[in-house]
Amino acid sequence: MSSRGSAGLQHPSVAREAFLGGVVAAGLGLGTLAVVVLLLWITSSSPESSPDGALHIAADLWLLGHGADLVRTDTLAGHPAPVGLTPLLISALPCWLLYRAAQHAVYEGQAEEAEGQWVPEDSVVDPRIVFGWVTGGYLLVGTAAVVYATAGPLHIDPLSAAWHLPLVAATVAALGVWVTDGRFPVRLPARTKAALDRIPGAPRLAAGVVTRASWLRGSWCRRRRLLAACRAGASGLLVLLGSGALLTAVSMLSHTGSVQLAFLQLSNVWQGRFAVLLISLALLPNAIVWGAAYGIGAGFTAGGGNVVAPLGVTSYPQLPHFPLVSALPAQGPHWPLNWLIGVLAGVSVAWLTAVAAARRPGRGAPRPAWGWGETAVLAALAAIGCAAVMALLAALSGGPLGVGILADLGPDWWRTGMATLTWTGPIAVPGALVVRWVRLYVPSRATWAEWKAARAAKARARAEARAKQRAVREEALARVALEPKPEPQAEPIDLRKAMAEPWWQWLKPGPRRGGKRKREPERAPDPATSPGLGSGVGTGMGAGTMADFMGGMVGATGSMGQLGPMGRVDPLTPPPHRKPDGPEETS
Repeated sequence: MSSRGSAGLQHPSVAREAFLGGVVAAGLGLGTLAVVVLLLWITSSSPESSPDGALHIAADLWLLGHGADLVRTDTLAGHPAPVGLTPLLISALPCWLLYRAAQHAVYEGQAEEAEGQWVPEDSVVDPRIVFGWVTGGYLLVGTAAVVYATAGPLHIDPLSAAWHLPLVAATVAALGVWVTDGRFPVRLPARTKAALDRIPGAPRLAAGVVTRASWLRGSWCRRRRLLAACRAGASGLLVLLGSGALLTAVSMLSHTGSVQLAFLQLSNVWQGRFAVLLISLALLPNAIVWGAAYGIGAGFTAGGGNVVAPLGVTSYPQLPHFPLVSALPAQGPHWPLNWLIGVLAGVSVAWLTAVAAARRPGRGAPRPAWGWGETAVLAALAAIGCAAVMALLAALSGGPLGVGILADLGPDWWRTGMATLTWTGPIAVPGALVVRWVRLYVPSRATWAEWKAARAAKARARAEARAKQRAVREEALARVALEPKPEPQAEPIDLRKAMAEPWWQWLKPGPRRGGKRKREPERAPDPATSPGLGSGVGTGMGAGTMADFMGGMVGATGSMGQLGPMGRVDPLTPPPHRKPDGPEETS
């Protein structure tokens, strides 16, 4: 143990709870299977069986659920036959118990006020401590089960159990710790880091890797985005498995007679038939995975190297009588529209990725939409994750049930994964981009209630805007009324303009019309009445005698009054009366 790992012993309660959690998880898995097998043994009428053999079968099934191979020695040919077909329903029980044990150990070490939420980075619980003690307790019980199950007509293969059991236990425990604590329990020790730093060029390479990893984590590997990609990939996987379950049910219903005959021929007593029913239920998830592989076109092997695919089956070998085997598709070409399963899976991945990438306006809290490149990359990641999990399920659901034609049963994991990626990838990426564009730029059809609510909201908004404008206008008028008004200033009088107009224009009552007053056209001078001046006087003064000119000046200023002794105009003095026109002497 390293110095940092031994520091975790300062909290013995955490280590004790983690260790006991691993032991209890393994014991519960073994105990559940032992209870079922002992119940069947008690109700059976075989005198050759014993409780020790029933417990051996329970331990064998528990180890078989972890992927370990069994060996059957009491065969008709006398040669040992391997049994490596893992029932997925049996595998789900111990894996779920170990996962919950790792989560419980992390929750026990956190503060009470955390209320079961994510443990912060500065928590006293080191994920490596929880991982180590939970895995150690689980493997302790597993090792005892391997030692106990190495004997008997159906015993465990120690070499297969030596690497299957630790691999499954470590993977499930690490997943439970990471999901609960947020930190992965695998880290390089300090001595390993120091040894790597002494290698020439290693620090620079490590710095570059850390920089790239930080960039990926900051730009792409964010929690919300990765969860959205995981949900999209899980939706495609659920579509595939649901379609596989539908195909399995349809195949069993179409072969009801063969399934019933095989079920009745295996045993004549109800205890044996109940055991066959339990085995069929344990293998039902395997059949669903096989149906999903059949639906996407990859198919599965049904003994003797024959692949059952939608394009058809040439022939079947002589298979054992079993209900699930009797429900296999008939020979000949099949309905190729089963490949629509892959199309539906790709559409599901594209839809959920686009829903996470862009939210419609008015739906929930506003948040920025993802870019084109980010949406395409996350759709591709979701498709790759769906294909990887489907390939893993295909690898776990198959295996040998003997030698010869039963040496290879189930779908090929490589072909199944590539077929899943071929269907989901080319559909998910462009589909996610199209749905994102539709959600951002194409308006959705609102229902009648939503339309009425939107219309009422617009009417209220318009009324509020009018009331606000009215209040602003009234406030402006009130402000203008309170301001002091400036005194009117007298307009300046243009004396020249006033003197140029005839004096009688000032006596006309009423306002001026049309802005400017019309001036009467000046009469041309009569040369008969003005023989002395002739036409030499300008148009501004007229062409009369000096007396007429002076008389016009006096008449023009008559309305303004007479000039006083200092040259000012006296407005109170009336203008003098002119004598009637008559002959005057010329000087």
